[in-house]
Amino acid sequence: RRGRGGRKPGGDDVRTRKAAFLLTDFEGTGNRKGRRRWRRRRREEGELAGPANASETKLRFDYDYDELILGEGVELEEEGDDDGSGRGIPAGGATAVVLIQPVGVGIGRWYYGRLLSALKERFRGDGFNQKKKLIFLAPDLLGCGTACNPMVVLGSSGTDSSGPDMINRLPLLNVKDWASQIESFMAGYEDVAAANGTANGLEWCVVANGGCTPIALEVGKRYTKGDSPFQGKLDQIVLSAPPRLPTLLRASDATKVAKSYQTLSGIAGRLFWWYSLRNGGAFIRRFSEKNLMSKPEYLGEDWTSKCVHTASAFDGKSRFSTFAFLAGSLQVGFGKEMFDALKGGSIMVNIIRGGDKRPNKSRSWFWEKRKKIKKKQSHDSSKVNDFSEEKGQTLAELLHQNGNGGCEVTVAGRRCPAHEDADGFAAALLGFLDD
Repeated sequence: RRGRGGRKPGGDDVRTRKAAFLLTDFEGTGNRKGRRRWRRRRREEGELAGPANASETKLRFDYDYDELILGEGVELEEEGDDDGSGRGIPAGGATAVVLIQPVGVGIGRWYYGRLLSALKERFRGDGFNQKKKLIFLAPDLLGCGTACNPMVVLGSSGTDSSGPDMINRLPLLNVKDWASQIESFMAGYEDVAAANGTANGLEWCVVANGGCTPIALEVGKRYTKGDSPFQGKLDQIVLSAPPRLPTLLRASDATKVAKSYQTLSGIAGRLFWWYSLRNGGAFIRRFSEKNLMSKPEYLGEDWTSKCVHTASAFDGKSRFSTFAFLAGSLQVGFGKEMFDALKGGSIMVNIIRGGDKRPNKSRSWFWEKRKKIKKKQSHDSSKVNDFSEEKGQTLAELLHQNGNGGCEVTVAGRRCPAHEDADGFAAALLGFLDD
């Protein structure tokens, strides 16, 4: 489902539109009794036929995304850039860039607000090939922003809803869930672009920040294997401030992640969320200045207020995506095989890093405590991928070894370069797209 807004597509203004995603094959949401009572009542009223099979239950996430179209009205190339896969960009087409936000307390699609503004200014300059139409899309990830208040739906149609009040706790989201959302979003937007006359076919680029690197690589893996629902060519992936290679190669244990998520979803997580938002988000500001930003002034005046506003919406349900992230959900099933899957494909992976090289503690206080208790166990579990640390291999070197390595550009900033140095990030991104 897509909202078309009230304005004609085109121009260089950011518009907010609607999208939806149907999540299947998920774990419990913490309100089984409520769902059973609802199904029983519907059957008694004759509105629900057949048994209430748990496998028929799905979650429908309605969410917002921001859209910025640049180059409306320019003379487009007459022929597509087809690499032999039949998925090139046709005449009258465009390049669409999906911006995957980071996951954290109160983070949403607003994270890319500065970047979208910088892209508009940069595109108007003389240094970019303005014969290209570019579309930048920033959706709220599942469990974040507007995408944290799903409705229970039954049956294959996905339209028989129980209402948003049926969900008290979101399921444990993982890389596959988020990648499926992005793929579904890309496929749906292709239909919208064709129907609105925005573009006759799209070529894709996926941008991911920090710990969400596995999401972009999972999308690339599925595309390389031919399992993607969208039709356009996925030309490149851009990783913004990605974790170090040893971190990416160290997969999390699914059982431990589930236990950690269960713990965080209880009273411990509620206390953490309350503490983070108290006093106008003072903790959020201190944490962000110390651990995310290269300089405190890069944070800006509205970072904290936007975090607090987003984290407070929908009864604070966005906390569950943060808990999934802190529990290590993004590392489940992720390892060197993810990079191996990209071999032989046409996707180029570019990197944008912040100039501040200080290491960042990606684990929360929750993990620091567990690390002291299970120090020996954690050490043993990391031996599997020690080869990368012994050789000192970097992410860029591994990508080039696989044949997917593109360019690596350094801009100002640390962990959030798209926010800290939006102009430098915009220049680097447009440079990748121009190539």
